[in-house]
Amino acid sequence: MIKEKEILFQVNQKRFFKRIHIDSEKKHDEELRERVLWLEEQMRSQTIQMVYRKGEGDFSLGIREMDNCPVQIVCLVSIGENLNQKIDSFFSEEKYLEAYLLDQMASEALFLASEKLNEMLCRDMKSEGWYLVQKAEAGMGDIPLEKQKDFLEIIREKRDIGVRVNDAGMLLPEKTMVYAFGADKEEKELCLNHDCRQCSRKDCGFRME
Repeated sequence: MIKEKEILFQVNQKRFFKRIHIDSEKKHDEELRERVLWLEEQMRSQTIQMVYRKGEGDFSLGIREMDNCPVQIVCLVSIGENLNQKIDSFFSEEKYLEAYLLDQMASEALFLASEKLNEMLCRDMKSEGWYLVQKAEAGMGDIPLEKQKDFLEIIREKRDIGVRVNDAGMLLPEKTMVYAFGADKEEKELCLNHDCRQCSRKDCGFRME
């Protein structure tokens, strides 16, 4: 079974302003807040693709703990190529601040969309009597980054989603995430969203002190 949905580009302003340290009443910070609001308006019609594929033994994730679950789910969230075109346009016009802010806003919008997808998935699974009990993200723990290509191929078997992997193993469009869940009938406490405390990337802008 595969399910997909599109949502409009959206940013959690409070979280975003905190992450890029726009947190004062100084004129410079006020100007940055206005610029962010302007960029949000420019992105009003941009959509974010959310997809998940559920399998009950019809595919394997290649991760022992996950494949021991009776149900496996692969999730994908992606912002379309139009985003890169807008950022490139700002660079060509030497609007470097706008390019930087839009890139950071897109990362925030991607994480927010991932949270919404996880909430939708959790509701869908509970309605069928399943509970999410395991999560796997490529590049986390013992799971190699290359595994995201395998996750992507599982979805692409059922749907042409316009996402690909380049020679360096990175997903394109750049603002794309793939990850997986395992589910069974036993309810357990599970962090549905990305947990920065468990991530080895200490240089990531999303990591909070």
